[in-house]
Amino acid sequence: KADLAAGQALIKRCTSCHTFEKGGKNGVGPNQWGLVGSDFAHVDGYAYSDALKALHGKKKWGFQELSDFLHNPKKYLPGNKMA
Repeated sequence: KADLAAGQALIKRCTSCHTFEKGGKNGVGPNQWGLVGSDFAHVDGYAYSDALKALHGKKKWGFQELSDFLHNPKKYLPGNKMA
């Protein structure tokens, strides 16, 4: 059911806090290059919430995890900083 055009429109909301290019800078949120398949709290030097740091090395971002997190970040992972 993925819709590329819809995703491109939605990502505009994300770019106010995140960058998506390889080597991109962190903003309010961490750079998202290479997110899928990476550990939670994967960007070195970014000040993640304790909730995300606690899952580093224990959980990886997959498509379902990302979908669930973006749908309701506070419900998916209480204590994270994502608005």
